[in-house]
Amino acid sequence: MDAAKFQIGPMRHRVAIYALAETAANEYHEVPRVPGDQPIAWRWADVQELAGKEYWWAQQAQAMTTHVVRLYFFAGLSPLTHRLKLEDRWLNIERVTNPDGVNVWHVLHCVAAADPAKAKAQ
Repeated sequence: MDAAKFQIGPMRHRVAIYALAETAANEYHEVPRVPGDQPIAWRWADVQELAGKEYWWAQQAQAMTTHVVRLYFFAGLSPLTHRLKLEDRWLNIERVTNPDGVNVWHVLHCVAAADPAKAKAQ
């Protein structure tokens, strides 16, 4: 097959899903959540980095949304308990929607975040 004619489709990004683990309480008695060491799942996804008009509309609907990720349904996916890693970037999940209503797709509204290991070193 000719590689130039091969169509990979929109699901061309490989994202890792990490479960968040609770850590020791800080000086404000908050219990921060950090991603575990190993991903709990890998999924092919359509990742759109918002810019221009799409970014402006996303800011109106959900403050700070920087990425929209579409992937096949993942049971139990929640902004409170999961985080995504796309290549070397972390994405905090702000909102999870099930647009088809039959558990086939998830659309995630995410915010780009710093690498927790680098953030601790600073």
